[in-house]
Amino acid sequence: MNLLPREREVLACAERGLSCKETARELGIASNTVRVYRHQAMGKLDTSRIVVAVLSAREKGLL
Repeated sequence: MNLLPREREVLACAERGLSCKETARELGIASNTVRVYRHQAMGKLDTSRIVVAVLSAREKGLL
C-alpha cells in the first residue's frame, strides 16, 4: 500500500477529528483539495468511509 505523503497528512488530520475545512486551514490548501486527497486515500484503502480509512491506515502502519 502506497499513500502519498499528503494523503497521509490528510488522514492524520481526520484521525484527530478535524473537518475538511479545518484540515485545509492547517495544511494551507483548499478544502476541495482535502476532499480529493481523502477520496484518493479511501479508494486505495478500499473503503467509502473516512473512519474506516483511518483505522485501516493505522492498522497497516501508515499513520
